[in-house]
Amino acid sequence: MDQASKEEKLEALERTIQEIEALQAIYGDDDDDDTSSKITICSQSEYNKAQHIIDTENKDNEHIPTLEIEIKLQHEHDQNTLFQSLRFVLPPGYPAYTTAIPSLSSSSSGTLKLTKAAQEYTTCSLTTKSKELIGVEALLELVQYAQDILPDVISQFCKIDAPPKEEEDDDNNSEEKQIGRRWIWVHHITNTQRIKDICSEARSHHLSGYIKSGYP
Repeated sequence: MDQASKEEKLEALERTIQEIEALQAIYGDDDDDDTSSKITICSQSEYNKAQHIIDTENKDNEHIPTLEIEIKLQHEHDQNTLFQSLRFVLPPGYPAYTTAIPSLSSSSSGTLKLTKAAQEYTTCSLTTKSKELIGVEALLELVQYAQDILPDVISQFCKIDAPPKEEEDDDNNSEEKQIGRRWIWVHHITNTQRIKDICSEARSHHLSGYIKSGYP
C-alpha cells in the first residue's frame, strides 16, 4: 500500500467516525432509554481502535479496521408496531471510495408480519442505493430511503393476518362458512404493478396469505 492510499484511508476513516458521531446525536444510543430509535456500535473494540488511529501521531503502521453499526427504528402502521434493525458494514475507504454494506432484519407486533422476502427486497434496494452514493456520507440517506420504501414493501410482501371475527348466529343465512386454501397463479411475478394487482384481487375475495414474487 502506498503512502497516498494510506492517507486516503485515514481521511476516509476520520469522515466515518464523524458520521457515526452525528448519527448518535440524531438517533441516540443504548444509554438513552426514552428514544424509540437507537444506534449501536456492533464492535466497540474496532471502533475504539479507529478512534485511536485518528488521535495518534504514529499512523503509518496502523491497520484500518472495518466498522459496523446497527440502527434500530420503530414504525407505526395501521395499529401495528414494526421494528427494523438496519445494520451497516463500513469497510476501509468508506465513504470516499467504498460503499456501506447494508442488511435488514425486522419484527413486528400486531397482525402485520414482515416476510423474509420483504427483508431481502429491502436489503437489495438499500445495496443498490448505497452504490449510487459512493463518495459521500450515505448512512443517514440510506436510513431515510428505507423508511421511504417501507409502505411499498408492506403492500407488496407483507402478510397481514385477518383479525378474529365474532361468530354470527343467523339461521336465515344459508351460506356455510368455509376455511380452505386458495391460489392466485401467475406465470411469473416480476412487475411491481402486477404484484399490486394480485394483492388487490386477493383483498377483493377476502383472502390473506403470502405472495411469492419471481419466476416459477
